Amino acid sequence: MGGKNTKQDNQDEQEPEFPISALLDDPGTFRIGKGTEGSVYSNNEAQHLAFKRSHLRSVQDKWDMEFGMQREVCELLSDYPKITEYIDVPNVFSHEQHERHSYIIMERVQPCWNVSQKFGGQAVHAYLTENEYCSDLSCVGLAVGRKIVERVVDIEETIKALGKFLALLHYRLNFDAHDVEYILGTTVGSDKVKLYAIDFGKMSRAKRHRDLEYGFSGYIPHTDKTFIKHYVREAERVGKGKSALHLLDRLSTPPMPITVPDSDLSHFAVDVKQDDQDKQHNSIEVSVNS
Repeated sequence: MGGKNTKQDNQDEQEPEFPISALLDDPGTFRIGKGTEGSVYSNNEAQHLAFKRSHLRSVQDKWDMEFGMQREVCELLSDYPKITEYIDVPNVFSHEQHERHSYIIMERVQPCWNVSQKFGGQAVHAYLTENEYCSDLSCVGLAVGRKIVERVVDIEETIKALGKFLALLHYRLNFDAHDVEYILGTTVGSDKVKLYAIDFGKMSRAKRHRDLEYGFSGYIPHTDKTFIKHYVREAERVGKGKSALHLLDRLSTPPMPITVPDSDLSHFAVDVKQDDQDKQHNSIEVSVNS
């Protein structure tokens, strides 16, 4: 690789020194997230790490598959530094069984602090289909709309990278991208805020083109002109441009607005001022010529 510092190199360099048993027994261990099948923890002595623990042992095979897919995505992204400048995936280090639980040990994504500090340091989910939006997702974290996201990242470049990233999942790796989530944050050694794709537990290999999807529609602005352009362009690199257009045509209905009671942007630490002209989503009709 000509001495290139790849994401795989970083995985090897940052292999954790803390055995899972030590992390579990340590009083400095604390929970940072919870889902339907497991919880995510970190530790005061190893805050660069996150370890995801299953609620039940029966999911071991499924979590082995999740570990493998996430590592595969990391390895592919090592060849795309222009994408990982704006969207990345946490490194995964190991997966193991301890007593009745399964574990995945990975790089921890630190919350985007200037957004989440008033909400207890929760994970910040980026709902790019929404403009003015804010909601507490309970144990999952906080969800914010595009108007807040664009205050902490270059929104245009992020959407370009997101289109390319999703095309890589679909057409290079043949992953369906089911239920993948996108959060704002940083990792140890970097203060650059960007999107991180997380939670690959429900993703699988696509057997048919119609299995491909965007995951939860709140994250992916699939009617945005910039997203469409770069999603299709990346698909064309592997001869899948027409397939990409078919998918866009199938999912071309604009995302339903997400509404929550009492959502109020004034609660945020980020300075959210009214722009001279609000940046609304650019939508486009996609047609496929036979």
